Parts: sequence; C-alpha cells; structure tokens
Amino acid sequence: MHEYDILVVGGAGVDTVLRVERLEIPDADSVGVAPVRDYVAHTGNGVALGCHHLGLRTRFIDFLGEDPQAELILAEYARHGLAFSHLVSPAGTHTEFISAEALREYRDLVRPEPDR
Repeated sequence: MHEYDILVVGGAGVDTVLRVERLEIPDADSVGVAPVRDYVAHTGNGVALGCHHLGLRTRFIDFLGEDPQAELILAEYARHGLAFSHLVSPAGTHTEFISAEALREYRDLVRPEPDR
C-alpha cells in the first residue's frame, strides 16, 4: 500500500505583485507604488493544495532557496497541513514579478468581454 495518492514534483513559488501602470525607467531615482504583495503560487502549488483539500493523500516536492520567499511557502504549507519536502537551491526560490498591466492582460485572457 502506498503512503500517498499523488506526488507533485515542482511548481512552488511566489508571485510578487507590484501595482504600477507600466514597467519603465522612471525620470526620478524612485517611484512610489501601492504596497507590494507576495502570494504563494505557481502550478504545482495549485495542484498540490487542490488535491490535498479534495482529500487525496498528497506529497509535494520542489527546490527552494534559503530566503524569505521560501519561509513564506513553508509557513503556508504548514498552515494547510500539506506534506512538503524540498532541497535547497543556490539560485533561490522561484519568484515572478507581476505588473498591473500584466494582471489586466491575464484577466482579459481568462475572462474576455462578451461580444457586443
């Protein structure tokens, strides 16, 4: 008998959302932005948490760095009770930076406006 119903390999990371209209070189040395938000995300994350919450005995494995993003991921999986193991990656934890423009484009892709 197997200890787990599903093994998810890879796909843990953090999405960092920067609410700026455009990513460009500013005229000044800094630009004010709304609070930056980090979310545990990525495909393997969604699959593993989805299976876990559907009642499947789930094991998730991936590489993480030794950084604040890894700590965020580990805390989230502990909060959910998800069985997660990782090896340390010298490259750090996979992180995506997302602009407001990219979020709008994504929303348009997944929820296109009805034809008029």
